[in-house]
Formats: sequence, structure tokens, C-alpha cells
Amino acid sequence: MHETYFDRLPVELFYEIFSYLSCHEIIQSFYSINKYINDIILNYDLYFLDFSSSYIRKNEFDLICLLISPKQIFGLKLGKNGFNLINRYLNNINNEQWFPHLRSLWLDETISLNEIYSKWIDSIIDYDKLISFRFDNIDSLLFIKQSNSSFENLERLIGSSSILFRKLSKDKPRHLTCLHMFFNSIDDLRYFIHRNSQQLKSLGIEMKCQQDNIDQFTSLMNTYQWKQLIQFNLNLQG
Repeated sequence: MHETYFDRLPVELFYEIFSYLSCHEIIQSFYSINKYINDIILNYDLYFLDFSSSYIRKNEFDLICLLISPKQIFGLKLGKNGFNLINRYLNNINNEQWFPHLRSLWLDETISLNEIYSKWIDSIIDYDKLISFRFDNIDSLLFIKQSNSSFENLERLIGSSSILFRKLSKDKPRHLTCLHMFFNSIDDLRYFIHRNSQQLKSLGIEMKCQQDNIDQFTSLMNTYQWKQLIQFNLNLQG
């Protein structure tokens, strides 16, 4: 390794670049250029680890296990991968260090859940610390434990079933700025937006809605003031 023009760039600029990349993309693009950048990689603590990606090469995965501590993982995406990366990763880390600083969790639609896997998720995730939570899979096994979490810090929520999230959370999220959800009922829609309407910046509503529900829906939407809203997506089925 030798000196390059990269050595003249400030650490903050690399952090800004890294914020747009997943963990394996950072390793793939920047690791082994020189010692200066290697040190930046080793000290960065806002990694997004994507277990669903099909583009992680074996050498990159081995380096992640070797170099990146679970304490440095800020975001985590769980999903199906042909190389069974999740189990391989768990076999390479110390159980006592599982993701203490995790703030973003994404469960994609490819994930295959079972009771053991669901309990594992519950054992490593502190839902009350999350600021972003997305679940594309409606498998109720994920919610096998009736959680006491309040999601008190949650700002971004994207989900495929409002009723399943209500089973997971003991209280209404109160600080949402982004809410995109399939709502199982008008009552569920009211439940989520009642305390969040004034600070919501992005709202996506998908639900099955019969003709006699339209008046309820429009009346509900007119009830609230949308002071911060800049994006609104609507998909009424039926």
C-alpha cells in the first residue's frame, strides 16, 4: 500500500460517502487502498449490514467477520441469501456483542421465519432503540413474543400489516416522520396518524376499502392538519 490522493481527503468526507453504501460495498470499494483508509474503515461505526445481498463475495464476507464488530453496526437488513450468510455470521461473532447500537432494522419479503429464528431476532433486537423499522414479510412468527416495546424513538416505519405491528408494540409510536403501511382497517389508520399527523413528512397508505368506507376515509384525512407533509402515496384496493 502506498500514498494516494485519498490520503489528503478528510475523514468526514469518507463518512459521508460511507453513509450511502452498505458494509460489503465499503469493503469492496475501499479496503486495502492504503493504511489511512483502512484505519477509517476500522473506526467507522455506522455500518449498514445487508444479509440479503447476492453481491457479497466470500472474501468480503470474511473481512466483515474479521474486521467489523457488531458494535459498529447501525443498520441491519435480514433476508434470504443463497449462501446462508446470517447463520455463517452468527457462528463468527461473540454472542455477548450482538448489535448493541442497532438503530435501523429491515426484514425483507424473502426472509423465511421459524420459531427459533423469531426468538433469535427478539433476543438481539432492542426495539425501543430503533429509529427506523421496516418489515415486508407478514409472517406472524416474527411476532411470536408479545413484546413490551414502546418504539419510543421510532421515526420511520414501513410495514406490510398494521395489525401485526400493533401486536408487537404496546403503545403508539409518537415521533413518526415517515409512515408507509398496509392498514388493515380505518381504525388502524386512525391509531397511527392521530399522534403523528403534524410532524409526518412522508405518508403512504395502502388498504382494502369498500365504497361505504370512502366517506370514513375522507372524513378522517380531513380531521388532521398536515403541517409538514411533502410526500403522500395512496393505494385504495377494492
